[in-house]
Amino acid sequence: DIADNLRKEAEEGGSVGSYQIIHSLAGGTGSGVGTLCSEIVRDEFPKALLMHTAVLPFSHGEVITQWYNMIFALSHINETADSVVLLANDDFSQAIQQSSGETESAERSCYNTPNAVSLHDINNQMSATVGSLWLPSSLLTPPPRVLRQNKVGNSLSPGRGPTSIVKIRPSAMSDIVELVSSDPRQKFLVGSCFPNYTRGKTDRNYKNGTWATTIGSALRKQRQNSSSRYLLTLRGKEAFCETDSEARSTGYTELGHSLALNSDVLPPDAIHASNTPFGGETAFVSLFDTSTTVGTRMANAAHRAERMFSVNAFTHHFHRFGASDEDFRNSLFNTWYLSKGYGLSDEDLEFSESDDEM
Repeated sequence: DIADNLRKEAEEGGSVGSYQIIHSLAGGTGSGVGTLCSEIVRDEFPKALLMHTAVLPFSHGEVITQWYNMIFALSHINETADSVVLLANDDFSQAIQQSSGETESAERSCYNTPNAVSLHDINNQMSATVGSLWLPSSLLTPPPRVLRQNKVGNSLSPGRGPTSIVKIRPSAMSDIVELVSSDPRQKFLVGSCFPNYTRGKTDRNYKNGTWATTIGSALRKQRQNSSSRYLLTLRGKEAFCETDSEARSTGYTELGHSLALNSDVLPPDAIHASNTPFGGETAFVSLFDTSTTVGTRMANAAHRAERMFSVNAFTHHFHRFGASDEDFRNSLFNTWYLSKGYGLSDEDLEFSESDDEM
């Protein structure tokens, strides 16, 4: 019994303040058991923080009912979780292809083609992204928006300025929850990491593995995502100075330089940093943000599920387990509502016939 096992673990641990549920949204097991676990945790431990890491299905299809599974799960998770990191198979497949210089479309890449992206590569990329978030790190406050104010010309003021203002404490799950707490519809984040990993080789764009190169790529991604709030994790050699007396260049100060030179990029809302190398990389950065990509993924799932529901396609698979047509309608409404919270325009919510054929 899931509830009994959770209670047992909590009693043996003495005190459990947070839970992390990792599951997929494509199949019935991941979407169904994942949301069941979420409901149990919320009922049994109402004061604990609850976070999900959920994998979105390939848009070209994994199982015939994946869009139903996805809208049911998203609607339910929104009611129980404090925050959710979404990892899209399409996004990671495309990122791996781009980093290796391949041009085959992401949607065809998982079939038997010369440029196929293996599930092993995708799993490595996903684990690197979320792994960097959950390993021990320090929260640096305030974020480098203060460094931007200290710039002189195109450089930061030297010496004590950038380092003396930084406060350091251990990071916690509550930092992530705080990032998304201002809007209940924006508790979903998307994640990405730099460098990418392709067939055991580092991204060809990271020959030197410098903080400047890696942070520059992360900020370009953030600009592309057009998100208003985001968190960065910096892991590697000299990610930050652990004492105020040090004034050497670090990942943190490089981030300040990049922000000073790119005034159109919003500073991060939170920074987690560790001087312990990650994945053998001298400089490793992961980005988590409330990108419009989240809303696009949700709207796409709702659109496809609605098209299927309009002709009662495969609804019998859910009716036999007690799901009513009203449950379908409520989940569709909730998913559409969540998608609008990410700043999508009416044009963004228009779908062509080709979208349905994917």
